[in-house]
Amino acid sequence: MLYWEQAAQLVAAKGIGISQHNALLWQVDPENREFIYVDQPTEMSQRLKETFQDLLETLPNQELKQV
Repeated sequence: MLYWEQAAQLVAAKGIGISQHNALLWQVDPENREFIYVDQPTEMSQRLKETFQDLLETLPNQELKQV
């Protein structure tokens, strides 16, 4: 539902929370005009991932459809 099997490249962003999805806040190296990548998601992102995984594992399929 919320997970992708392929490894993601994480772009550094100046935004926090949902605002980090705003492409205008993504960080770009001014010299080579390429995105700046990070190795790990933020601590908050990791906690949200764990929370969603727990939710997906505990809710019955019928309730997941409603979510």
